[in-house]
Amino acid sequence: MSSTSEPTTPATAPGADPVANPDAPGAAPAPADADDTGALPAAAGAALESDTAHALLADRLASVEAAAADLRRMLERSERDRAIDRELLACGVIDLESARAVVEERLGAGSTIPEAVAWLRERRPMLFASRTPPLRATTAAPGADRGAAPLHEVAHAARETGDRRLLLDYLRLRRAEARA
Repeated sequence: MSSTSEPTTPATAPGADPVANPDAPGAAPAPADADDTGALPAAAGAALESDTAHALLADRLASVEAAAADLRRMLERSERDRAIDRELLACGVIDLESARAVVEERLGAGSTIPEAVAWLRERRPMLFASRTPPLRATTAAPGADRGAAPLHEVAHAARETGDRRLLLDYLRLRRAEARA
């Protein structure tokens, strides 16, 4: 070590910014094709600009691809909802939203749409319109056709269809038989 110290200048000061001052220690050497001022030739500048443009285009492409993937997922979800609705409506569903929620839950468990709808029809018949017409006219007085359908037939029909009117008919007939 020498006993004399060199005066520190901003260019040689420790921690000096090597980018702002290319003469500072630790500064990157100028490219071989740079002129005396450190400026790059026009071709190198154009290459940097094309690299920047390429990076911007790559970023833009990635964002467009992500948006396309989101739209694809939304379309698939919409098509699945439409298929569920179509199947439920073909079976005569009364409460579409409730039935769709149960079917979607079953689909999450690994069922297909027709399997999930069949399961729903079997387990929750009250969500579907009755297949059989009521045993009596809805305008007849209660008990007017007591002899027309035995109690067990009305009970069976009410259980199978989930029709509230048939359930009320069954309860009326049961009460009438208990009083008799």
